[in-house]
Amino acid sequence: MSAAMSTSSESAFSSREDAEQFLARALPLATAANPGYVSKADKAETRWLTKSIEFDDHPAGKGIRVIMDEEFSEVRAGVSKTGTHEAAFSLGEVRVSPHKDATAITEAGEPALGIIFNCVSPGCIQAKWNGVESSSDWTDIYLQDGAMRVRVLAAFEFLKSGGPKSPS
Repeated sequence: MSAAMSTSSESAFSSREDAEQFLARALPLATAANPGYVSKADKAETRWLTKSIEFDDHPAGKGIRVIMDEEFSEVRAGVSKTGTHEAAFSLGEVRVSPHKDATAITEAGEPALGIIFNCVSPGCIQAKWNGVESSSDWTDIYLQDGAMRVRVLAAFEFLKSGGPKSPS
């Protein structure tokens, strides 16, 4: 991470509560503003909406636990379907970074951009797809708006770092 990003994430939020409230308000609005996405492989069209995001302390002391609740719609070969996805993970068990999805583009042909959460150890993300439990090594959020993507990344980095640092 660059020093500029670190400084930005340390000064953008004054407290854990501030960062969590920002994410809870911003992510549903930001994902609703996203364009539709198209899979490069099979041309399936998708839209992902973050319905809610919650935070609590991981019981095993692995940092803040994140629970994201999403809905998606998909049109594949002319057939429409909707579904749900829930992802739960500890920020202490993932790397958080910008993401350019090589498998999807926007409806306008631009790269699909967002934030990805990659497990440090396999299977750290507990997921539910349409209510069926599974685990994963990663999850992501598409955020096409560049300024919003930077702020959301800064909020997650702030939370992952443990918050504001006391002056020495």
